[in-house]
Amino acid sequence: MLKPETQLTRINRHKKLVDEVVTSLSTYILEGLIDGTLHGGDKMPNERELSEILGIGRSTLREAVQVLSILNLLDVRPGQGTFIADEHSEFNAAPFSWGLILRKNSFTELIESRIFLEQECVRLASLRATEQEYAKLERAYREMEQALENEDTGQLVSADVEFHLVIAHSAHNSVLYEMLRTIRTLMQIWISKAMEDSRSLKPTISEHKLIFEAMLNRNGELAARYMGSHIQSASERLMGVLSQRK
Repeated sequence: MLKPETQLTRINRHKKLVDEVVTSLSTYILEGLIDGTLHGGDKMPNERELSEILGIGRSTLREAVQVLSILNLLDVRPGQGTFIADEHSEFNAAPFSWGLILRKNSFTELIESRIFLEQECVRLASLRATEQEYAKLERAYREMEQALENEDTGQLVSADVEFHLVIAHSAHNSVLYEMLRTIRTLMQIWISKAMEDSRSLKPTISEHKLIFEAMLNRNGELAARYMGSHIQSASERLMGVLSQRK
């Protein structure tokens, strides 16, 4: 049975079908794990139900489930069904973000990790970013402003994630960039959940403006301080949203 707070969406057949199914299933389960509506060890809907919900054939679904099983994200048990992997599973490096969600105290650890990674990224990016990269960063920030004006939360979330990834790329440190890119889906879900409270929108824009202006002045230390404050504030807004659901 599907949990009420988490929903699967029909697949866009214009994209690579199996990849799209893998993304859809991963996002559905990550959202459920964050909300607390799903847990490691929960049984997934059966093959027929999932195929109907996603609007795809069973053979395509089996391929996607096989991919997630190889990554040790899903546990396929013959004769019993398909289950979400529990916290004791041996995760491969690719689904790093999944492992973070399943472990106890993972949310606090994720906040600490994001602050550490993104503060260093913005510190380096303030010194190393090219004019083209600053233009991309400004474009992402302007899109956030436009989204706020249009009251388009989806666009705001997308531009917010892009803002952070542009900074990570502009640090010109491939290790830092790949570490942040690895948790991109988790970041997007985190940001979208926090913005379910409309009171989060304006503070989010203000916090990004401070980061952006400090970077324009090539003040890495100030930008890092603003980044740490932003992530801490955003995490508190997210906790406020999640606590209302319990």
